[in-house]
Amino acid sequence: MSMGSIITTHEVISDAVVAKVIGDLGKQHIEAIEAFLERDDVDCNAEIFVNNELDWSGDGVGEGMFEDADGGYSEETLAAYKALLKQQQEIKAKFKEQTGMNIYLVCNEPEDHYDGIDGYAWALTFTSLYQHTPNYDKFIQQYGEETTWSQVVKYG
Repeated sequence: MSMGSIITTHEVISDAVVAKVIGDLGKQHIEAIEAFLERDDVDCNAEIFVNNELDWSGDGVGEGMFEDADGGYSEETLAAYKALLKQQQEIKAKFKEQTGMNIYLVCNEPEDHYDGIDGYAWALTFTSLYQHTPNYDKFIQQYGEETTWSQVVKYG
């Protein structure tokens, strides 16, 4: 267990609700991730892969090691990775089309998590759920920039 501590917040929705909105796409995506991680030339755990490589959080800090053809991965592995990215975009687009909200996938390894999520979970983005206050709208108009959600990890 690490010595980090973090307050994390996710608006988690059940697999059953995800299935009502997008059919089996969510389940198929998780199964495809698991199959990808079992490939002989892939050495990555699910948490790192989902959160960093696929960058499901959408924070733009994905590692992208599978996008690098010089990484020693087979053509089949690189093609499987690209298929996962395509599937991810399909899930996001279909969910947004059906609900008007944005979805993302969370994954935590069972031995090291801080938000009560063991394994995979689907969540809705905060900006899909919460309304801005009039003061915040005024702030954006006056200063021309929206804020971004951030989480801080403290070690010790």
